[in-house]
Amino acid sequence: MIVLDRPARLNAFTAAMNGELMQALDDALADPACRALLLTGAGRAFCAGQDLEAAGPDLGDILDRQFNPLVRRLRSAPVPVICAVNGVAAGAGANIALACDIVLAARSAKFIQAFAKIGLVPDCGGTWFLPRLVGEARARALAMTATPVTAEQAAAWGMIWRMVEDDALMPEAEALTAHLATQPTHGLALTKRALAAAASNTLDAQLNLERDLQREAGATPDYTEGVRAFIEKRAPVFTGHAAPAPAPVPHPMWAADAASQGLGMTLLGSGPGHAQVAMTVRPDMLNGHGSCHGGFIFALADSAFAFACNAAGEKADGSHRRNGARRRGHNCRRVSRPVANRGRRFMSRPWRAGVRERPEEGCVNPRRAQNGCPWQ
Repeated sequence: MIVLDRPARLNAFTAAMNGELMQALDDALADPACRALLLTGAGRAFCAGQDLEAAGPDLGDILDRQFNPLVRRLRSAPVPVICAVNGVAAGAGANIALACDIVLAARSAKFIQAFAKIGLVPDCGGTWFLPRLVGEARARALAMTATPVTAEQAAAWGMIWRMVEDDALMPEAEALTAHLATQPTHGLALTKRALAAAASNTLDAQLNLERDLQREAGATPDYTEGVRAFIEKRAPVFTGHAAPAPAPVPHPMWAADAASQGLGMTLLGSGPGHAQVAMTVRPDMLNGHGSCHGGFIFALADSAFAFACNAAGEKADGSHRRNGARRRGHNCRRVSRPVANRGRRFMSRPWRAGVRERPEEGCVNPRRAQNGCPWQ
C-alpha cells in the first residue's frame, strides 16, 4: 500500500512528494512479489492536487516533469492499481485517482475538477478520462463549472467502480487488493493493454490485438493451472508469471555482435531471409516521456534485419538502402507505444528479406511499409 502523506496540506503535491511517490511505485513494481498496488491518502483528503504555493511559473514544465510521468506509470503498471479515495480528490488529485484501474470511494469523498476556479485546464488526463467515463456532456459541465461530484453520484455515473461507507473503505480496498494479488497477474496486465488500446483502435485492429494477447495469455503457466483447477473442481493457485521466454538460438554471428548483446537483445531464431530478435526495455533506455527511446527500437529492427540478410546471403548495408529500412523503421515507430514501457519485453516481427507482405496495421506510409513493420 502507498499512502499520500501530507495531511496538513490535504496531501497536495510538491516536487519532493511526487519524486517519493514515483520512487515508491518503482520499488513496488520492481518487486516480483508485488502483484497488486493500493493507493490512498492520509487524513481527511485523498489529494488536493498541486500545492499552488510550491508551483513554479511554468505549469507545463510541472506536468512534463512530475504529473504526466506519474499518470503514465499508473496506467502502464503491469499489476492492478486500486485507489481508495478517502476524502476530497480535487484537481490533479481527482484525475490521478481516475488513472488507477479500480477506484473505491468513501461516502464522504468528493471529486472536483477545480481547475476552472483558477483559470486552468483539467490536466493529469482529466480531459481524456472524463468523457470516456461519464460522457462528453457531463465532462464539459464538470470541467467548466468545477461542480463537486459525490462518491454516490460518481458511482452512479460510472466514474468510479463503487462507493462504500467511510468505515468500510480501507477494509474493502485491502481485501480487494489481496484478492487481485492472488489472480493471474500477467493475464490482468494483458487485459489492461487491451482496454488501453481500445480507445483508439478500429474493431478489426482490436480483434487482432485480442487474438495476439490471447495467444500470449494461453502460453502462461496460469492458464494451464486455471484449466486444471476447473477440471479438478478446486480453487486455482496462480503464480502471476508470464510464459517463459523462448530459448536463444545459437548463431555464428551472435558471439561477435557485442552491440546487440550490450543492449540486452536475444536472437530467437533465424533462417534464410528471416530473423527474430527480442529485447527488454531497461530504465536507462527511457526518454523524458517514460517510453523507450526510438533509437533503441530502431536498433532492434536493425539487428533483426542484419541477421535476416546474413541468413539469406545478402549484404545488410545494400539491403538497407534498397528496401528503405531506415525510413520504414521511422514510419513504423508509432506502433511501438503499447510495448515501450520500462521492463516490458518486445521483439522484432519475423523479418523476411525480399518478400512483400500486407502493410502492418498502424504503419504511417504503406508504400514504405510494404514488407511489414520490423518490430512490435
